[in-house]
Amino acid sequence: QVVFGDNKNPNFFAKWLAAQFVTVVAGMIVYPFDTVRRRLMMQSGRAEKQYTGTFDCFRKLYAEAGMKTFFRGNLLNIIRSTGGAVALVFYDLLKK
Repeated sequence: QVVFGDNKNPNFFAKWLAAQFVTVVAGMIVYPFDTVRRRLMMQSGRAEKQYTGTFDCFRKLYAEAGMKTFFRGNLLNIIRSTGGAVALVFYDLLKK
């Protein structure tokens, strides 16, 4: 009701647009943490560790290239989220 107001039966496109917005925003919030997780996983097999932990990884990545380093590759993640948005809409339709 918050998104669609009094419209009890919004069309497929309106539902998809809302779901797409939610998945993009959620993905952008989580993506920096995912970047740090990937960096830490990549160093796991090395004898010499580049990062001592999560906060150290955040600090060094930010010092190296600023905020943009946390969002490299995020465009592909946004494109991929389209499928998740469609799945949310179909789940909502099947639930009724």
